[in-house]
Amino acid sequence: MPRKTERDVHEAALRFLNRRGYSEYELKNRLLADGYNEEETQATLASLTRVGLINDDNYAREFIQLRLLHRPCGRALLAHELNARGIPSQAAWEVLDELYPRSQEGEYADRAVKARFGKPVTGKKAATFLTNRGFDEEVVWRYLEPNG
Repeated sequence: MPRKTERDVHEAALRFLNRRGYSEYELKNRLLADGYNEEETQATLASLTRVGLINDDNYAREFIQLRLLHRPCGRALLAHELNARGIPSQAAWEVLDELYPRSQEGEYADRAVKARFGKPVTGKKAATFLTNRGFDEEVVWRYLEPNG
């Protein structure tokens, strides 16, 4: 099998980025898993970062916006998911503070429950669902209080 060149790595990276956004960490792991050389992968990532095709801050913003639109969840779960995708904790929380302030968590808890169950639910069922979706205890209690 012929040696994969930096150009091959670059083309593969562009194909991946054409399909969806990737954090630098995700793209690096994807390229390495496909058998591309570490050194050439690093050079490609540096090049793509330099021209703005890889931008972890923009990736985090887009990830949060899409996640809240399609599957609302708590700030803690979003921070965890961003960390798993290679976004440093501090950077994740900075973007979360900007795009998803604590004051909006109750609204997203409501939306998550209605999307899942089709109507407001109460009690243990709601508490378990919201906790599993990453809403903190205070948000869960606030949700349960008015809904009985």
